[in-house]
Amino acid sequence: MLAAEYIARRLDQKLKFEGWDEPGQGREWCRQLRNILEDGFVASPDLDEEDAEAEHPGLAIGRRKIAKPVCLVLLAQMLVSGKGEGQDEKSEPDRVEMALNEGAGLIRRKRGFGLELDENAVNLSVAFLNLKDNYDLDGFVGKRQEILNALVACCPTRSAPCLVEQFFIGEHSADVRAAILTALVVGARELAGLEESSAPQRFASRMLPPALHRKYSTAADSDPTTPSTIHRIAAGVTRQTIDRTRDANEVKVPQIMREKQLRVRHRPMGRGIVDLDRQSEGGSIPHQPSVFKDVAAEFFIIPLINRCWVHIRDEQAREARSRYTPPAYRGDGSGMILSPAILSQFLLTLAILLHAARHSPAYLSVLAPEAVELAVTMEKRSASSASPGEEEAGDAKFGTKANVLASALELTLEALDGSWELDQGRTIGLDHTRTVLAVREWAQKVLGAFERGLLVDEGGGEGENRPRRASAGVLLVVEEVVAKWTAAMIRF
Repeated sequence: MLAAEYIARRLDQKLKFEGWDEPGQGREWCRQLRNILEDGFVASPDLDEEDAEAEHPGLAIGRRKIAKPVCLVLLAQMLVSGKGEGQDEKSEPDRVEMALNEGAGLIRRKRGFGLELDENAVNLSVAFLNLKDNYDLDGFVGKRQEILNALVACCPTRSAPCLVEQFFIGEHSADVRAAILTALVVGARELAGLEESSAPQRFASRMLPPALHRKYSTAADSDPTTPSTIHRIAAGVTRQTIDRTRDANEVKVPQIMREKQLRVRHRPMGRGIVDLDRQSEGGSIPHQPSVFKDVAAEFFIIPLINRCWVHIRDEQAREARSRYTPPAYRGDGSGMILSPAILSQFLLTLAILLHAARHSPAYLSVLAPEAVELAVTMEKRSASSASPGEEEAGDAKFGTKANVLASALELTLEALDGSWELDQGRTIGLDHTRTVLAVREWAQKVLGAFERGLLVDEGGGEGENRPRRASAGVLLVVEEVVAKWTAAMIRF
């Protein structure tokens, strides 16, 4: 009877038996238990809600289970408190967790089926981008990143321009801006059919099963030196470009060419001489058609470049207006778009997108020249229009940071190498001669400064090796273009 009363009360029903105040038949114990049930259980202060429910299953009676979303409208409503049938503030953590768990899969399933994804892509992009981890959910950052990647890959014409706009106009943190750039990079490479190189795996016997590993792994288990997705992909792209440039120039040296054409390898029956060119022909992978080339210019690269120019103009205008009114406004502070950390990732993002868009119809005439001009300007001009005397002590000028210098050089190298592979630099060499000559002068200056032992701010180690390698690669490509089209350049 006591159990029936308690269950009815938890289900918002009315059921009450008489005679609890009479003596005998164990009613004293029932009265004490009935008072406890009426007052409710008090969870131990060191137990969270899930532990309390596990210890006292009665607390979970009457609690609705969150259903999986079956359409994108329901997915968006799960992120808004109080929206939808049966939603309240108590169920918000469960709804957000369900949206994070099911979001990426649902978005990919809706790809190519009607206009549902096109109609909801912008709302979902903004909703997940502004979602905060208020409930300390497991894997929040990774799950949100997978959803943003899926949105860019499945609906690039709507999600990519929306994320680019949010990158420049939204008051977001550095982590959110990095998530936007990562989504653009991963989604673009998925559209281009480029496979990602997997990160090195640990020894299998030292890892728990996947479910337990995700549950018990902590931040200390991950390698703190592991680079971000953008830096890892950009490093691979730059390495391929530098290797191609180096191999192309080694062909001009007879002794190096002779040594590379012959390789002695071990065989079961002895040794033999193998031609490297014939060996590589058998393992070549046929080129796959790309979807990204059709949307790269209009929805990815050009919006990024144009909005960057507008942002720089607006920031310098604000600085000019507040120059004589202390405290002066600075456009390259920590956490802002023009700060070295974010700007470096922005330039690397452009380099990766250019690499994936080499077969775009607008690559030679629009994308490559615009990217080179932006890279040269980012290195030569200060994002802050304040004079050096107005800068605070220890504040390095924009472009002198090692990571920004390396990223600008790598972007230039990727644009010039793509132009050389497509038409041997004819379009950029003849139509943008001044830009090519300015790039050569810049690369010579940077490489010469490193040879003289110049110290770059925040350099040392890899911070110094990256701009050194990139400047050498840029100089080699520029010399190829100039040597090929010298007569035509002089004529124009």
